[in-house]
Amino acid sequence: MRLAIAVRALAREVAVESRRSEPHNVLLVVAALLWAGGAGVLAWSIAGEDGDSIALDRVIVAVGLLAGAWIVASIAAIVPRRGEIAPPAAAQSTSERARPEPVRVRQTLARHVPETVVDEHLGDAIDDVDLAGERADLSVLFCDIRGFTSWSQDKGASEVIAELNLLLGELSASVTSTGGTLDKFTGDGLMAFWGAPVAMADHANRAVRAALDMLERLDRVNDRRSDDGQGPFAIGVAVHSGVAVVGGVGNERRLDYTAIGDTVNVAARLEASARDQDAPLIVSSATVDLLDGELRDAATLVDQLDAWALQ
Repeated sequence: MRLAIAVRALAREVAVESRRSEPHNVLLVVAALLWAGGAGVLAWSIAGEDGDSIALDRVIVAVGLLAGAWIVASIAAIVPRRGEIAPPAAAQSTSERARPEPVRVRQTLARHVPETVVDEHLGDAIDDVDLAGERADLSVLFCDIRGFTSWSQDKGASEVIAELNLLLGELSASVTSTGGTLDKFTGDGLMAFWGAPVAMADHANRAVRAALDMLERLDRVNDRRSDDGQGPFAIGVAVHSGVAVVGGVGNERRLDYTAIGDTVNVAARLEASARDQDAPLIVSSATVDLLDGELRDAATLVDQLDAWALQ
């Protein structure tokens, strides 16, 4: 009788777990239930009809089978459910991998791309943006506020942050006004690119025009500073074009749309090496080759860098 009660209790427990589990676990749960039933039937059979006497060795066999059934049921209950473990990467194609929901894609892009660009160029195709990663033809821009760290050494914290936010606000406006993607702020500078998530045949022209607009905006900022009796700020900008990998990088709590690869690294090195040149805007040969006639004609070769300067 006690064994029958134990079997029924275990059956109820397994049934509950079967309702909680995903469909791929049901077979394990059913197997556990059958095993538990088999153990109960075996124990009942060897106990005799009246159930008054049960040999010790037979009790051990019956209990062992019931324990095995409980173990299998427990394993079925803890098998990872949907979303806890993805199928092996080797067994999936890119199209089969889970894609972020359209709402999350839009939220991620909204931190980097002007909302008008998302709405006008992507619209209902927002879920076609592959945050899992893709290669794209880009023009990458790095901008650095020269001497800002030295300037900030003897300034109050609130003044430093206020000036930095003012400058970065003006510089990032040049990015968004030309349809660029604001990748990140790099302390006292920024990184941006054109050509993703919206493909742009004129990404090089847009990047260089954004850089020139940065210089114009800085002139206006410095005019205001001069009126207040303050010294001017300076920036250095570099643009390089090529193929890069773009996609969502981060974790479940924070996902950033960014570009990585040699094209990005070359742009960063170009901006760093241009600091010794008397030119605020340096453009690589790869970018100059993509510019329209007006912008290309304005470029001047900088032999030391194998790049071009624009004013």
